[in-house]
Amino acid sequence: MGEIEKQAFECYQNSDLGKTIYEKVAELDFPLIINTNPDVILNDLLKGKCESGFYDLSNSDSNFKPSSKKPKTILYNIFGSFANPFSIIFTEKEAVEFTKRVYEQTPPIPEVIKDIIRKKYGIFIGFDFKEWHLKILFNVLDLKNKPGNYSLSDTNSVIMEHNKEYFERQYNMTFIKNDVFSLFRLLK
Repeated sequence: MGEIEKQAFECYQNSDLGKTIYEKVAELDFPLIINTNPDVILNDLLKGKCESGFYDLSNSDSNFKPSSKKPKTILYNIFGSFANPFSIIFTEKEAVEFTKRVYEQTPPIPEVIKDIIRKKYGIFIGFDFKEWHLKILFNVLDLKNKPGNYSLSDTNSVIMEHNKEYFERQYNMTFIKNDVFSLFRLLK
């Protein structure tokens, strides 16, 4: 692994970065969880209850082919995974390459994931809506043509007004600022 990948992996392995949030997410019964972090924390928490995969820039074909047996939660690391350090998006250059590849569908995001997205409401937890490549990713995932999208953020988080307006207008996003843990308790 490169030095950056190694440091990131050690950071996730040796700390409890957001593990409380992950534990709350793992308690809920979601058909699909798209993780924007390369960690495997949720995978470990959902052991046996999920099928997992990740988007891999180093591959020209999707590495994720879920079984068609009993329906489980699908956990998909969209920006790569520590399971394959070469798949992780760390730099701006890699973000540009990811955006290009996901838009050109080389490799495509698995159809099973896009199908679930089309039919279900979306809940976005802890997103940084100022990241430019999210706009393209949301377009590729066709988030504008679905029932609704909700962004849950803590009362201390700040979302720039122009970003908020863009996502409200383009992707039917409703922004909710509240105590995230209280919202999880209500969802349970």
